[in-house]
Amino acid sequence: MPSGQFWIEVLRFSWQALQANRVRTALTALGLIIGNASVILVVTISITSRDLILDKIRGSDRIWSMPTTTQVGWTKRGRMRISSNWAMWRRFERSWARGSWRQRR
Repeated sequence: MPSGQFWIEVLRFSWQALQANRVRTALTALGLIIGNASVILVVTISITSRDLILDKIRGSDRIWSMPTTTQVGWTKRGRMRISSNWAMWRRFERSWARGSWRQRR
């Protein structure tokens, strides 16, 4: 095991290197601070959103799923037509609210 004199020499050499390259030292420290802060922020956001979603699911007895397929096609006149299942979903949702879905069954 190295003696105490060895560790003193290592610390002195490291301090001299930090003093000689102040800009690089400052940028490295700034990078460490920003990196750690971003990791902490991402983890906090993910845990908070997970808890929020789980609380909403626990408070409800229904889970709704919305289709998100989008189809792109061409009309007879050569115009682009974009149809989304979102529009069909909205029609179903309105009929559900009116109770007209019961009449179809």
